[in-house]
Amino acid sequence: MTLTQIFLLTLAGALIYEGFAWAVGPRSMRRLYEEAMHQLDDRQLSYAGVASLFLGVALALIAVRVLS
Repeated sequence: MTLTQIFLLTLAGALIYEGFAWAVGPRSMRRLYEEAMHQLDDRQLSYAGVASLFLGVALALIAVRVLS
């Protein structure tokens, strides 16, 4: 499996999960997002984004090394 395939499968999985949650419970998802956005300031959201980015890259690298 190539890195491109892994990336596309990962992206597809994230979109499927997110799409399913919005399709099944749009009102609940909207409420969840609104509550999260009101509870966190910009700095906290930025740190969460950076942490998510690094975690994603680390998991992708692990997947490539394990599957190679």
